[in-house]
Amino acid sequence: MLLINIGLLTPTQVLITTRHGIRTSLFKMPNAPAPWICYLHHYFNFESNTTTTPKTSMKLNFDVKNLLPGTCFLGNLADQGFEQHRHLNTIWTELYPQFFQNKSYTPKTVRTTNKSRTRMSLCGQLRETSYASVSTYDLDSSVIPDACPADKRYWYSIQNGYDFENARLKEIQTKTNWNVWWDTFSDDFRSRAAMNAAFPDTLTQDDIDLANNMMDKYWCYMYQKNPNKDHQLLYSKMAIGAYCQDLIDLLNNKTQFHILSGHDTVVAPLAGVLVQDWACSQPDFASFIVLEVTDNMVKIRYRHSGDGQGEYVKQLACGEFECTVDQMKAQLKKYVMTVEERKVRCETEF
Repeated sequence: MLLINIGLLTPTQVLITTRHGIRTSLFKMPNAPAPWICYLHHYFNFESNTTTTPKTSMKLNFDVKNLLPGTCFLGNLADQGFEQHRHLNTIWTELYPQFFQNKSYTPKTVRTTNKSRTRMSLCGQLRETSYASVSTYDLDSSVIPDACPADKRYWYSIQNGYDFENARLKEIQTKTNWNVWWDTFSDDFRSRAAMNAAFPDTLTQDDIDLANNMMDKYWCYMYQKNPNKDHQLLYSKMAIGAYCQDLIDLLNNKTQFHILSGHDTVVAPLAGVLVQDWACSQPDFASFIVLEVTDNMVKIRYRHSGDGQGEYVKQLACGEFECTVDQMKAQLKKYVMTVEERKVRCETEF
């Protein structure tokens, strides 16, 4: 992907979409050898089965039965992940002091999904515990609901339709006594590596690298390189169509400042439809994509991996580093799908 940094702007609108920080695995590997170490969740007020909005701290839906070996939970934002988002605060303060140093943002301009890891990430990103309890806004607009059969059918059509080295997969399944696909292996491996948790002795570095490479290949087929372009377009609409409409509305309303603390399943498809020469792989923890608007022109600052400020990238909307707001809105409009339309599509075949 061609990247270039073309200088610091003083935009009038900044619309930020982030992935949560480093977290534990979403799945428990059987007979995994090493403990997962977390301290961060002790600083937050977790309360099971509640949607209460607290006055001074976070109360989140959190299943305390999902214990991992050690001091963490499944999907627990790690201390390292929280620090990643505190560093994002430093980046935003340097790049956009008109919004961050003056504290001119309001609760209506920041939102999260309903996962503890995204809310805790937002808390670190804003360095204000009072904003941790901000409304999750229209949750359905930025994530495909869990109960969406078409979502799973699209995944399986890719898993079963292309070469994902099934023989090697079976070898790793045997080594770990874990009968899962590459996505689950890679989720665990990337989380372990980021948190410096030990791997099973039966695994080689080649095994780990292969799982991550297969996952990147899978993500690339999901959002950009699927030969079936009709299916890819439909799935992109399902993934971010409602959020694309949110971004159009934010542009139309000239909203000065916006953050969505979300997931790779938001950052990846958004980058896939906006960024020319996208990396076409799973975005790292704390990746982000920013729309910067100045004088009716839009630039995209994108960080796929690493810990820097991101780079300006060429846009699919016009093929240049700068596009007009109208060109950006036209590009987003190609992928708009309402929440109601998505509910219908969830029940259809791919």
